[in-house]
Amino acid sequence: MEGCLQRIARQLTDYEDARQAVVNLREDCIRCLGDLNPPARFQSEIGSLLKELDEVKPSFPSQPRSSILYDREGLGKVGRDRAKRIVTRIEALSRDLANLNG
Repeated sequence: MEGCLQRIARQLTDYEDARQAVVNLREDCIRCLGDLNPPARFQSEIGSLLKELDEVKPSFPSQPRSSILYDREGLGKVGRDRAKRIVTRIEALSRDLANLNG
């Protein structure tokens, strides 16, 4: 399953806009994180990521821009910054889990 997370981490970097990446790959990421069986020290990070991914869920599934990542304040800066942090956390978790497995 760690391979699943590595694949998602690579896909996240393929997007020019981190917000779009997070919204488009959100469900795959939630499914992958939920299927992981990592060491205990990663449980809180995975739980925190799952919570954050749930928070950025679009209000209307057919309209990705209804996610809070597409905020109106600050011309989207807050949402872009949050999406970049989510991407960074997923990449770091993927790297850490890959390093555990050699």
